[in-house]
Amino acid sequence: MGAAGDSAPLGPVPSGTVVSHEREGHVAEVAADVVREYCSRGDCVVARAGCLDLLGRTWGCVMQGAGWVELCVVREVDDGGCVVSVARIEASEVRALMGPLSEAG
Repeated sequence: MGAAGDSAPLGPVPSGTVVSHEREGHVAEVAADVVREYCSRGDCVVARAGCLDLLGRTWGCVMQGAGWVELCVVREVDDGGCVVSVARIEASEVRALMGPLSEAG
């Protein structure tokens, strides 16, 4: 693994896939790098972010763009580094899964 932040910046992930890569550093360092990378892209905002477990070894965020969201999870691994996993969901996929929304009458 390289040092925290020396891997390629996060870019859009193909919809319907999960992309993972490893980075060195503690969860807080890697999570901060992830948020900075998303913010530098200029095409999304942080919808939600925070620790996902009681021990602080797993952090996640939901990034929202125009017609899509990406779910990003940073998980500490035993060798001292982290695994960063990203999945994208397009608005069209949600509509297809939910079907047409009808108004309550």
